[in-house]
Amino acid sequence: MSSDNSGILMVGGYGAVGREAAKTIRQLYPNMKLIIAGRDVTRATALAEELGVAQGVGCDLTTPGLGLAPGLIYRAVVVFAKDEYLHALDNAIANGAAYVAISDYAVEIAPLTTRSGTDGRQIPILLFGHHLGGLVTMATLHHTRDFADVISVRVAAIFDEADLGGATAQADAARVGRATPHPLIRHEGRWLWAEGSNLTRRFAGSDGVVYEASALSLLDVASIAAATKARSVRFDVTVREPSPTARHEVVIEVEGRGRDSRTINRRITIESNGFHTMASGRVLAFALERVLGLDGRSATPAGLWFPENVLDAAHVVSLACEHGIAINGQNAPM
Repeated sequence: MSSDNSGILMVGGYGAVGREAAKTIRQLYPNMKLIIAGRDVTRATALAEELGVAQGVGCDLTTPGLGLAPGLIYRAVVVFAKDEYLHALDNAIANGAAYVAISDYAVEIAPLTTRSGTDGRQIPILLFGHHLGGLVTMATLHHTRDFADVISVRVAAIFDEADLGGATAQADAARVGRATPHPLIRHEGRWLWAEGSNLTRRFAGSDGVVYEASALSLLDVASIAAATKARSVRFDVTVREPSPTARHEVVIEVEGRGRDSRTINRRITIESNGFHTMASGRVLAFALERVLGLDGRSATPAGLWFPENVLDAAHVVSLACEHGIAINGQNAPM
């Protein structure tokens, strides 16, 4: 554990994902100072008191400087809501702190990425707007490490009807849906805005039920394509009726070739008892551990980073399994 007594500023940290991330960090690092920030100071303070070694403060993403009280010391700014004005990024740059954003979709990162090449060059800027905090991308990389060639990756997430996230997450999804009715996919080597028959597809869940899912512009599409060189990559989502036990499921279907040139069709599943926010928060906590060098290795240096650039896939998958998330890969019979 690092002996540095500066903390982590968690903007919107009392939301569903932020709360799970904060609780996991507290479990891993009992003495790490957490600053829970948001418009609702009462909720922020309540979570801080529950966690211990934490502080609840007021914060407004629409205000330059975030309206934070003076004197706060932190080494990272983690934003659990859309940083529409980039005021949280400005704050991280001014304080020389790492910046971690989890609410940006693939089609809306241009303002942030361009800042990373100007005054943001002095800090690590991490884009983790991936599903489950990057776990889907990490599981894909881990379970395709024996492939000589990855041809296509098709991801589908199944949400319980009661597991669509809090108000912030739903507003994010609605915003992107209105702005980009044609999600970004990679199809046979070409980047496309999906339309017509490419907007939806059918797949089977682990229960054998066939679902129809719709494409979504998540950063996993770009990350998986970049890391695996797959010619076709897409991410789809669907919603099922509420079940007695909340469960989130992701199905990843990979086609490729092994080192013996034989075709491999592999099905990777991620299953989590509880809402997807639980898995997202836990994996983000693992990511912060690596980003800040809390694991005993050097902290992530300045630059623009994605999960596949800074996280070890095998390590993240192992940690996720230890924390109650089931991840399995199996080849389809030939």
